[in-house]
Amino acid sequence: MKHRQKQWEKKWEEEERKIAEEAEKEEARIAEMQAQARRQKLLIEQQETNRLRQQNLQKQQELAEEKWDKHFDSLLTQIKDQFQKNNNNKLDEIKVIIKNRQPSLQELDWETWLSDPLNQRLADLDFEHAMELFKRDNLLARRRRPTRGKLNRLAINYALSFTGDTQATARADLVATNFNPNDPTNKGFAEGSGRIPLAKSGFTISYWYRPDERTGDAFAMGWKYGNSSRFSFGMRNAARPFFSIGSNTFGTYGSHNSWVTMMTNSGFSAVNNIDDFLDGDANLRLDQWYHIAITYVGSEPGGVANNETDRIRRIYFNGYQLYGQNSEKIGTDYNDWHNVDRRGEMNWTANLDEEMTRGFSFGMRCLKGSGATDGVDNAKYNNGHACGLDDVAIYNELKDNDWVRSVYNGGPNFNHTGGDGLVGYWRFNEGNGTTVKDLGPYGYHGTLTNGSDAETVQASISSIASGVPTWEVLPSYSGD
Repeated sequence: MKHRQKQWEKKWEEEERKIAEEAEKEEARIAEMQAQARRQKLLIEQQETNRLRQQNLQKQQELAEEKWDKHFDSLLTQIKDQFQKNNNNKLDEIKVIIKNRQPSLQELDWETWLSDPLNQRLADLDFEHAMELFKRDNLLARRRRPTRGKLNRLAINYALSFTGDTQATARADLVATNFNPNDPTNKGFAEGSGRIPLAKSGFTISYWYRPDERTGDAFAMGWKYGNSSRFSFGMRNAARPFFSIGSNTFGTYGSHNSWVTMMTNSGFSAVNNIDDFLDGDANLRLDQWYHIAITYVGSEPGGVANNETDRIRRIYFNGYQLYGQNSEKIGTDYNDWHNVDRRGEMNWTANLDEEMTRGFSFGMRCLKGSGATDGVDNAKYNNGHACGLDDVAIYNELKDNDWVRSVYNGGPNFNHTGGDGLVGYWRFNEGNGTTVKDLGPYGYHGTLTNGSDAETVQASISSIASGVPTWEVLPSYSGD
């Protein structure tokens, strides 16, 4: 009986154990089902969240597009409010960039967008605003169909300003080139072509000039080996120019060499108001742009200027001939000053084949110094002039009155590139950096530097602070 009782107890225990295991398995199964349900619910919630996020992003994009459409019309006004207090020059440049740039016709990455010089310049001036325009360009590109044809973009016009070497704030800044106006090697001129150095062929020089100070014997640009080897352009004093070519200097203190006398004698005053160009002391107005052109009918050195076809200079001011052979007859008040000596000795009879280690410079004159290297004389810089310069072009042939007038009327948009007889052309349109490219055929590129670059430095320059010329945005040549 006891044995059977034990068997029953053992059987009951076994059944209870099986029941417990089944219950445990059921609990595990239920727990797994609950966990799976929770995961499914979480997945559904995540999908809904993503859907809502995408919906929100799409809505934001639509709102952004609408905002851009409404915002861009007032963009320039906002920029003005932002920058007017601190940097008006910077603001002006930004406005010019926005006016003249063209949005890309396709979506671009940031680096490719910056390959456009205007976009890069804008980023240098105001990164945040450049980024806004970058986004807008890509937004517009997505909404437009690509079009055929070449973009017609108006380039920003730049100029260079110089501080000279006489004032307390001067930096003796200049642009140095290796251009030699009397190149003995005949560089760039094919043998037998008849294209010979300027000393023999004659020339035309055209440039835009803004005087920023009144001083004596100061040059906006120049080169001088000796008293009979000159090629410099500047002022003798506040009322008189100083143009030195070969052995001739135009700008002495003689009465016929002043601006006001030339303007009056030429008939300029009959068609223009002199007061618009000269102040009450008959000086060129400061901070005002003028176009100046000078032509020289050359001849073989050693001859004698015995008639008005040899070595004749002509001086033009804002498209009008002020001085020289065959002056323009304007109106009935024209005075025939035909008998005035307008020839001068412009031959380069001395030092015709000499060279210097430095060439024609802008901002001041390159001058023969002391000592020589391999037979080439060292050079220094002197007689700097605080002024602005732009679009300097030099030709190895005479240009007539109509040509000069077309250059003047073209203003900052006139392009000398490819012109007949072009020797050197510096447009000063880089806008940044330390290089001024020569757009003529021979590559006389210039470098922004100062007087310390020379082999010998004029004593008065050696103590002046270092610095280079300043790039300026020049929307026009107005005097404003």
